[in-house]
Amino acid sequence: MSFEVYTRQYIRTGEPKVTITNLGRFSISNSASALLKKTSNVEFVLLLWDKVTNKVGIQPVKKGDTRAYPLKAYGPKGRSGTGFSAVTFLNFINYDWSETRSYMTEWSDNMLTFTIKPENLKGRPTSVGTPIRRYPRLKKETS
Repeated sequence: MSFEVYTRQYIRTGEPKVTITNLGRFSISNSASALLKKTSNVEFVLLLWDKVTNKVGIQPVKKGDTRAYPLKAYGPKGRSGTGFSAVTFLNFINYDWSETRSYMTEWSDNMLTFTIKPENLKGRPTSVGTPIRRYPRLKKETS
């Protein structure tokens, strides 16, 4: 038998990162989540966009702001980072979320910020994952 060594695709680091998945989710690492929660126990965030510099801001806010995204904890006992779904935001900025990408973040002006490369702002994906199968409708029986 000959074995082949598998090379990991993703390597865990202690650096604060935000990953935008190919499902349109923002996944925030443990260290970046800790930055968000350093002022209080955050449950909601606002997304901010600077189209001149291609910067995204993730700002913690209180419950009740209708523009806010609910922040969900991942992993056992919520210890594997946080995240939220933001497909409409990604489509608004014309982000191509057909593949998963990670971005280093920094804490400034009371929010997490990161910059998206211009080549990733070329449009939303035309199809993601497996196409949805259409099933024929069942006709209702009349009695």
